[in-house]
Amino acid sequence: MSKEEKIKKILLESGFEDKDIIFGRVNLGTGRKYLRVGYWRPLSDELVEKLNLYEDRYYDEDCGYKYSYDY
Repeated sequence: MSKEEKIKKILLESGFEDKDIIFGRVNLGTGRKYLRVGYWRPLSDELVEKLNLYEDRYYDEDCGYKYSYDY
């Protein structure tokens, strides 16, 4: 089972909807992989720790903080 499949399984078991679990890759030289949930929603500290993720957030003037998670 891939890392993405494991993350998705735990998020689904935690009550998230499949359509809200989005995996991506940054194309700005690093190629880092990231996860976002819904419209850049935060995850609980417990889930971040359980999934071994690294939180990345930035402030958007229109929407407030947006969260993604490197893995």
